Order: sequence, then C-alpha cells, then structure tokens
Amino acid sequence: MVRALLCATHDKTSDRESARRSRVDLDWRWAMGVNDDFSGIVATTFSLFRARLVLEEDDHHLLCEVQKTSVTEVETLLGDMAYSDPELREATEEAGVDLVAKVPPVTNAGRFPKTDFSIDTAAGTVTCPAGVTTADAKKEKDHKGRPGRRFVFPAATCAACPLRERCVKGARAERSIFVSRHEDPIAAARAAQEEPETKALLRRRSKVERQIDHLQDLGMRQARYRGRRKTTLQALLAATVANFKRLFVLGAFDTTATTVAA
Repeated sequence: MVRALLCATHDKTSDRESARRSRVDLDWRWAMGVNDDFSGIVATTFSLFRARLVLEEDDHHLLCEVQKTSVTEVETLLGDMAYSDPELREATEEAGVDLVAKVPPVTNAGRFPKTDFSIDTAAGTVTCPAGVTTADAKKEKDHKGRPGRRFVFPAATCAACPLRERCVKGARAERSIFVSRHEDPIAAARAAQEEPETKALLRRRSKVERQIDHLQDLGMRQARYRGRRKTTLQALLAATVANFKRLFVLGAFDTTATTVAA
C-alpha cells in the first residue's frame, strides 16, 4: 500500500485513477511488487490510508518498512518536485537515503519572495532586502497544520521603506514571513540544486523518465494479456521497438554511401 501511495504521489493521480492504475498499469504493478492475481486497490482504501498517514505522522516508520522489503540497497533517491515535501525529505534522510529533488520555486506576484529574505533560525531572526532585521515572531501553523513561526516587520518601518512597493501589496501595513521547522533543510536543498553534481543527477532522472514515457507510448501503460510470461513478452517487444527507433534516429540503418575527400 505504501508503494502504491508513492506511485500516486509521483503521478499526481486522484484516488479513483490510482485505483484503476493499481489494477492495470504495468509500471505501478511492478513498483508495488504484486502478483499476477492481484486485483488492485479500491479508491476508498487510498483515501483512508492517506488520512491515517496525516493523523499518525508515521511516514518514517513506513519508509523503513519499504526498505526492509527491497532487494536493492537504496543510497540515493531521485525524484521530481512531488518528492520535495519536507516530511518526506526528513523521513528519507533518517532512513539513510539521500533525496535529490527540486524544491518548488517561491513567488510573490512580482514582489520580493521569501527567498530574498535572510532567515537565521538559530538566532530567531529574519532580515529583509532593505537590511531591516526582526525577531518579532508568533507561533503559527501552515496550511497542512505543521508548526512554525511567523515573523512580522514593524508597520512603521515598512511604511517608510523605499522598497515598500516591491515588497507589500496595496495598503497592507507590514510584511511577514512564515518560517517552518524544516526551513534549514529546504534552504540547503534549494542551494544544492544549483551545484553541478546535483544538476547532473536531475538530468539523469529526466532521461530515465523520458524512456519510461516512451515505453508507455508503446503500450506499456496497460497489460494487454493475462499472465506474467505474456506480460514479459509485451515488455520485451516494446523495448525492442524503442531500441530500433533509437537506432534509426542514430542512423544505424543508413545505407547511403559516404564520400570522403582525400
């Protein structure tokens, strides 16, 4: 069930679509490690299981259980932005897995985003682009109910700031910044994604996903036959077609004579 939920998170599917894919999608069934006679997971089960995760906050334990059942030791996990959730990052790191995934960009309708502010979680301060530092903070929860602190800049200072139009909207008195308990790991991940080594890993993930998408275009999204042997044959035929198409693009079948000037 955990693997199925990871597939749903990666593909951003609804519970109903996740239930359908757990029955017929070859990629999902392979990732879930199920047998040929597996009948799939109903949509209600996805909803209830996700609710249980939210209530119990047991991601770390579930991830460790998945690793125990894996035949391959995982050292680095490459993912897209769907895997940049702070709790998932924390769980993978605690399980000894290095998670490499892009952090979603931060925007503010053309005004200074949060990333333009200097946040010092150790000192409990936030400094704005104008150089003003505030330690005025109150406890607050984000949209998922996770604890954090909201730092507020003095209204009088914001009103007289020459950068006000680029920072706050309309008649809003002051600027505030929400700082979660995951602020430092997320900031570190955002900085790391600009490093050449991380960029190379992310490009590698993109190449693999393009190949998977190509195989899906060749019919590998859904099993055409019953039984593992026939399904394996379908996968081999799709891979053969993909390889021949690649060889054709590379000119492996070009019989045109090449003239070489002496």
